[in-house]
Amino acid sequence: MSITPSPSVMNASELAHQLALIKGPNWSAIPAFFMVVCMLALASNGAVMVAFMTQRSLRTPFNVYLMNLVTANFLHAAIENPAEIVNELYSGWWLGDGYCTLFIYSKYLIKPWVCSSHALITTNRIWAILWPHSYRQTHSRRVAFLVCFGGFLYVHIIDLPGFILDLLYYRLPLVTHVCFLNYNAQPEWSLAAQLLCYDIFLFVVLFAYPIIWWKRHQRNKAMAPKRIQVSVITKKVGPVPATTRSVTRTTTDEGRSATRTDGETATVVEEDSGGDDPEEGPRDRSKLKAGGARPKSKAFLILTMLTLSLLVCWTPMMTFYTITNWVVVHGDEFLEVSLALFAIQSLVDPLLFIVTMPDLRTTFRRWLGMRQP
Repeated sequence: MSITPSPSVMNASELAHQLALIKGPNWSAIPAFFMVVCMLALASNGAVMVAFMTQRSLRTPFNVYLMNLVTANFLHAAIENPAEIVNELYSGWWLGDGYCTLFIYSKYLIKPWVCSSHALITTNRIWAILWPHSYRQTHSRRVAFLVCFGGFLYVHIIDLPGFILDLLYYRLPLVTHVCFLNYNAQPEWSLAAQLLCYDIFLFVVLFAYPIIWWKRHQRNKAMAPKRIQVSVITKKVGPVPATTRSVTRTTTDEGRSATRTDGETATVVEEDSGGDDPEEGPRDRSKLKAGGARPKSKAFLILTMLTLSLLVCWTPMMTFYTITNWVVVHGDEFLEVSLALFAIQSLVDPLLFIVTMPDLRTTFRRWLGMRQP
């Protein structure tokens, strides 16, 4: 295939003439939908980003992967969604080469970053469940940051060559076409990018989840006979001087109970599986309240909710684009619905985090001036 310079550049008079031929805006349900999703995704992901950055208790090693995801979601909503709205409203692109280049970068490099972020959350759970000792000894915030940067770098290694070639040689005239990457001019790269930057991440998420569930189920089943039963130790109620108040602990191998001698009864059960919970990594025990139970990990619940949402929101688009690499498919309506579902995922992610993470939920309640339950 011969390579010729991109025809997207033209002189001022030609540009003015072509711009006059652009039709629009033509409003319909799709651009209106993208506009609503864009605003909600920016607000929700931005708020979660601020919470992660300002609340020290949220900056755990596992939450680094969640912060990586909401950051990618925010950039995707800020750059790609407005451009998608313009593409839907007008018959041609009138916002210039610079924004078109930024839009294509978001569509073909930030969107795969979103996909890789989901896969990294699943990969983290595989590490925690299958190799808990290695996870406890190795995993930290620094390691999490490096892993996330590795995912970001991976999608750029795969997709950046095609993006640059399209910018230099293959881009079609913008005023007579909507802004998009001319993947038909690079069919081999297009197929490789689809398989290595989209399909593989969905494959990892969907096929790893049953393994994680089964391994977690086996571990919980093995630990069940060892769990300590809740017992209530009642002490005589009566005033006790503050100077004589104390906390008495009775420790067993698998659990802990504590009783206060200040005229009240406090029963605490703290499950201990032989050390730190592998799903959370090393814990800062100084943050535990005296006589308080260790907070339960929400990582598996978050993974479950994300997997279900990806199954609904990702599968149609991934299937469509994979098939079109081999055969011509005429399904504009199906594609629009698929793109809409994918856009919804960037809104679903932060809402799932708020619902499933008590510390994050508490932060939002405090911001909204709501009483704690």
